Amino acid sequence: MSRRRIQQVKQRLRRLPSCLLPPARRCGRKLLHALLSRQVAVALLVATIAAELAVLGVGVTRRLDMAYERSLEVSQAQLAVIEARELAHLEQNTQGSAGIAAKNAEAADEEAPPPLRVRDVATILAQEGELDFPEEEAPAPEEAEPAAAVEATGKLSAEDKQEVDRLIRQGVSAMTAGDMRQCILNLEEGSLMAPEHPALLYYYGMAYDKLLNPKKAREFYTRVFQMRDRAGSYFKRAAHRLTYGVDQSSALRGKLSFGPHQVKHSYSPDTGEQVEMLLPVLLAPGGEVRPEDIYITIQFFDLVSGRRIEFSRMATPQLTWQNEKPDWSNWEENLVAHYSVPPLTQEQLDAYGDLRYYGFTAKIYYKGEPLDCISSPSALILHEQILNNRQRRQQYAPTNSLLPDDGLVPEYEEAVPVSDFLPELPLPE
Repeated sequence: MSRRRIQQVKQRLRRLPSCLLPPARRCGRKLLHALLSRQVAVALLVATIAAELAVLGVGVTRRLDMAYERSLEVSQAQLAVIEARELAHLEQNTQGSAGIAAKNAEAADEEAPPPLRVRDVATILAQEGELDFPEEEAPAPEEAEPAAAVEATGKLSAEDKQEVDRLIRQGVSAMTAGDMRQCILNLEEGSLMAPEHPALLYYYGMAYDKLLNPKKAREFYTRVFQMRDRAGSYFKRAAHRLTYGVDQSSALRGKLSFGPHQVKHSYSPDTGEQVEMLLPVLLAPGGEVRPEDIYITIQFFDLVSGRRIEFSRMATPQLTWQNEKPDWSNWEENLVAHYSVPPLTQEQLDAYGDLRYYGFTAKIYYKGEPLDCISSPSALILHEQILNNRQRRQQYAPTNSLLPDDGLVPEYEEAVPVSDFLPELPLPE
């Protein structure tokens, strides 16, 4: 090869890098741009898929909420229908029983005795003091105002006399309703105007008797008793209270209690569930009680669908004494409780669940003070306190409330022991 040819080849070889480098650079740039565009596209695709999944999840959640609300509304409607049917059935039974009783009464005696009249507050309180006020067909004439009352209100105007009478009546009404605070306030306001009014003094004593303050009650009864005939009928009432004695219910602690109980339980698909319970109430020898001051409560419980324990809602227990007039003359009186649950319909099963008898709790009070309690099973008395607290929480602070806890929700009192023999235990958190 000639020298000139060699020089031309060398020159071409020298120019080769300058010719190949720009196309290579352009290809590299294009490839890099292609890779970057794919990453962006993938990222956009992933973001789009995530957004669609989020929208789909929100839609599914809303549909589930709507389905739950609809099922809740349907359950409430079914429950309302069942309660309405049961109420109508109960009214029909009551009307049918009343019609049968009326026919039997007409067939037995055409001259039936007149119906009992509604007693007023004064008659109820008088009968509580064991006074004999016979019912008369014709309205009895109004009793003359006691001389002591006339003397106590003699210097008052007619309006002030009416105000004193109104305060006494309101105080007695508050006492009957159990509002002892309002009763004392009304009587105190009346005593500022007529401090020696016999009716006011007598009901003052009765109020302190109910507040378990026998010393103060005896003081007011004595003031009425010292007025003699000037106090009118209140003299006999105060005399009876002082003669019988203003006893304290705490004196019966450990002397009035429940005995060993017996429960007969049966169940059949045709007749439902039947529970018969015999509950003895024992009085220690030598103790004296007034039967009308004894108050006994019995609460039955159901096992719902075999899982949770709830208050009985399908039936009310029927309580009767074996003796028509219990007096504890033999130191024992038996209380019979009958609890019956008819076979449940499918609607009732859907609304309430499968209800089965679980147990009961019983409490005995004397003049409002708890003396003893019993439960079967034995731990059911504690479960009752938990259920009562749960109802209070749902009443004052519902679980689905959207309001913040800013202190506006009223406080509720924790459950106290229902007996002196049952220590107070902390509730589970």
